[in-house]
Amino acid sequence: GGCCSKGTRVQPAEAELNRELLAKIVPGCTPVINLGQSTELLHDLRFITRVDMEKIRILDQEWGDVAHCIAKMTGLTSITLPKDIGDGFKALSGVLGELTRLTTLHLDKGRIGPSGCSALAESLPQLTKLASLDMGGNDIGAQGAKYLAVGLGSLTGLETLDLEQNDLGAGGCSNLAEGLGMLSSLKSLRLVRAVAFKLLPNYLPF
Repeated sequence: GGCCSKGTRVQPAEAELNRELLAKIVPGCTPVINLGQSTELLHDLRFITRVDMEKIRILDQEWGDVAHCIAKMTGLTSITLPKDIGDGFKALSGVLGELTRLTTLHLDKGRIGPSGCSALAESLPQLTKLASLDMGGNDIGAQGAKYLAVGLGSLTGLETLDLEQNDLGAGGCSNLAEGLGMLSSLKSLRLVRAVAFKLLPNYLPF
């Protein structure tokens, strides 16, 4: 639904955005119009609330431009990132903290690794409205879990957290323990259940 709910002319600087990438990121919109020698957006990017890039192929060299586009979408409440985003996430993570209305972040099978998890953790304190975080299949390991635990403390409204298929092991679950204990609203946790409930019985709020 209706990713672009309002149309309005925006600041001239918006014309510097990569319009081909913008059309790919938000396929439901006709994002630009040519006016003589100038290009203006038909839709104010602040009114886009949902972006789904799960099936979109983004080249490694395009992620800087993608991040520039996403940074303008300050009204986003839900974003789904491509599978196997890998190192591309590092470029995008720098602007995630600006999406302060975000309630849902899908990063399923992104393969961002420990370094990507570190970058995400730096943005989490700004995402105070986040209710659902899907990080299954990201190979974050025990070290990534340690980074993530630091950022989780600010997500007091988080209700759903998926961390399956992350090679956490006992060490990763132990590293997560303190951060999980801060999630007072958590209702659903997907983890290596046998390990989690053995190591975290005093931390889980349900």
